Formats: sequence, C-alpha cells, structure tokens
Amino acid sequence: MHPGTRRVLAAVDWLNHGIGYLMSAALGVMVVCTMLQVIVRFLLTRFGILMSVPWTEELARYLMIWIIFLGSAVACRRGQFIALEFLVEAAPVPIARMLRVLAVGISLAFYVLLVWLGWRYVTGNLIERSPVMTIAMEWVYLSLPVSAVLMVVNTLCFLVDGGGADDLEPAETYVD
Repeated sequence: MHPGTRRVLAAVDWLNHGIGYLMSAALGVMVVCTMLQVIVRFLLTRFGILMSVPWTEELARYLMIWIIFLGSAVACRRGQFIALEFLVEAAPVPIARMLRVLAVGISLAFYVLLVWLGWRYVTGNLIERSPVMTIAMEWVYLSLPVSAVLMVVNTLCFLVDGGGADDLEPAETYVD
C-alpha cells in the first residue's frame, strides 16, 4: 500500500476515534438529561414539587439523532453495513465478491444521495427554530449531510483497506 494511502487511512481512523469520544460525551449528556427528566417528573412530584424541564427531552432527542448518524458513519469504516449475509455466505466465492461490491456500490450511491438531500433540507429550513430551546434547527439537520459525507469517506477507506475480501471463504457444510 502506498505511504500516502496509509496516512489517509490513519487520518480517517484518528477522526473516527475522535468521533467515538464525541459520541460518548453526547451519550453522557443524554443520560444526564434523561435522569434529570425522570427525577423532576417522578421523584420531585412525590414531594409536591411541581416543576418542568422540557429542554431535557428536546436536547436528548437531538443528541440521539447525532449519535445515530455519526455511529453509522464510523460503522462504515469497519464494514458493518446492514446486509443479508446469508445470501453472500451461501454463494460461491466469485459471486459473493461480486455481491459485496454491488452492495457497497449501492450503499455509496445512497450515501451520496443523503448528502445531497440532507444539504437541501438544511438550507431549506434556515429560519426554523426548536420549540423549547429555540436553537436553529439546521444544527440538528446538519447531522444528515455531515454523517453521510463521513459514510462515503469511511466506506471508501474500507474498500481501499481490503473491503472485507478476506472474509469470503467457501461456506462450510455442517452435518449432524
């Protein structure tokens, strides 16, 4: 493998590592928000303290959206695509390789479509605000095109790095 290619793969892996920490932090904030919501709704009401923290639900929802999309992008680097593996595993190795290439190609086309549609959605809703926290909704909508770009990059890195070709071995037959 060319040294420049190795550096690009290492940079993408470093970026994914950082995204992992970012997702962990977002998950921690999400857990705290949810716990606060539970405490306010159920615990404080038992003591007659009636208050509301509606922003916690909204923040937790938006963080979950980002976590899901970023996690999907990182999963692409490892080749953890949604797939029907039994079809690939049942096919002879040359056909299985062709099916994998076809599936990854279709996935890449879908990710490019998500970038385009996501960006259209972001730019088409620039004046929208969240109902409780009144943050600009483009920050939430940006999760789609940003993550889709990362999905394209990670999928291409997955292909350059071998693309799971080593996983294709002739299916074993088990006899009881």
